[in-house]
Amino acid sequence: MGFYALLIQKSQESCSGIYQRPAKRDFFYEAICDFTQKDWLPFFQQWGIAVSTNLAARMAAQYPMMRQKVWEYNPITQTGGDAPYYIPLTRTGWTITASTEETAQESGAATNLLDGSLTTYWHSRWSSNAGAPPHVLTVDMKTAQSILGVQIAQRPNGATGTSRPVKNVRVEISENGTTWTEVAGSPFTLQNAQGLQNLVLPSFVTARYFRLTIPTTADVYGGDNLAALSEVNAIR
Repeated sequence: MGFYALLIQKSQESCSGIYQRPAKRDFFYEAICDFTQKDWLPFFQQWGIAVSTNLAARMAAQYPMMRQKVWEYNPITQTGGDAPYYIPLTRTGWTITASTEETAQESGAATNLLDGSLTTYWHSRWSSNAGAPPHVLTVDMKTAQSILGVQIAQRPNGATGTSRPVKNVRVEISENGTTWTEVAGSPFTLQNAQGLQNLVLPSFVTARYFRLTIPTTADVYGGDNLAALSEVNAIR
């Protein structure tokens, strides 16, 4: 059965309440989820189309999330719409610690990595006792989370450049902050470019903590002892 045939069938089976505007949105949302066997909530959110909280929770429990940015499809050029879609986690209450940070001569504290701004940054210590890598950043998400990867942004410099960019990073997860497991695909290579970058795992993992390690000077672009980043998050 095609999608439009399914819509007609469902409308015939439903009560007259679907002719109210919020009910229409819920009706279409549920129908497309049932037809594709995927949760289309990201599509509705991107277009600013509100659906009921209860229905969204039910679809999320029933179907896997749609992972393509179909809203970017251009029907004229017949391009776009196939880029992967990931959701950054809400970082309320999260904490972060660093093996090194520069707070004496600039505002390079690790906490800047969780503030949602690409203009603030973490910087390894350079004013005194500047050490070579490894540089380690440890994030406590406070509760166990199911994640599909980590999101990182280089520290920007000017309109398009970067400052002390990280090349390779090892990613580990932990349930207790003591015993660590390196995730599949680690270490990951970052682009020397501005903007958020997603380091995607082969499958979901569950952890309360994740840890990023810049192992050696070779893992910093330019072979520098110093490193900087502007944002860190987890994605699902």
